[in-house]
Amino acid sequence: MMPTLWFTKILFHPLFLHVLRPGWTKRNEHGEMCSGCTISLLSGPKKIIVDPGSPWDTNLVHTLLAQHGLDFTDIDYVICTHEHIDHIGSLHRFTKAIHIVGTSVYKEQPIAHDFGSYIPYEIDSNVLIHTPGHTPHDVSVVCRHIAPYGRVVITGDLFECEEDLKDPLLWQNSSWLKPVQESFRMKILKKADLIVPGHGDSFPVFFIKSIKCIYS
Repeated sequence: MMPTLWFTKILFHPLFLHVLRPGWTKRNEHGEMCSGCTISLLSGPKKIIVDPGSPWDTNLVHTLLAQHGLDFTDIDYVICTHEHIDHIGSLHRFTKAIHIVGTSVYKEQPIAHDFGSYIPYEIDSNVLIHTPGHTPHDVSVVCRHIAPYGRVVITGDLFECEEDLKDPLLWQNSSWLKPVQESFRMKILKKADLIVPGHGDSFPVFFIKSIKCIYS
């Protein structure tokens, strides 16, 4: 039986979401699939980057941070929703930050946390939860309240893009374990007001009743 997804009550702080780069997937001139992940900045009591992109995105990330008056060393946490290279490749530039890569937490040395028991890892108004499926170690970032959206969930590749709600092959083709991923997708859809997917634009979840029929 899959665990119940739950959210702790924690002290509220104003929090702002900046999608620095919406993710994408497309075919190149050789017919090969290529992609770039969504890169997000959460700005509040802590500065948090979610999915810092590939090794070839490092200069872009530096430019995007500068547009918000920030440098790599200003970031407190870097969260990689899973271990794929397009999501973790620029991680090494954030030398002052706590690194969370899937279900592993590091600050020079490992920091113990039991994601396996689905215990949320709390960062201010954010809750990091274990949402496996795309890989065994996926995590999602639940932002308790971000105006004007409400509860925002940054999911990594648990959701590839909004279009994968109508075309399941878009997420199933890269799924580690489809039944597990489908279960956590449904749990997130029931909780979120806005989803920030791994490879597409953010989308609101105001049509949840119509979505349910897709999984029935």
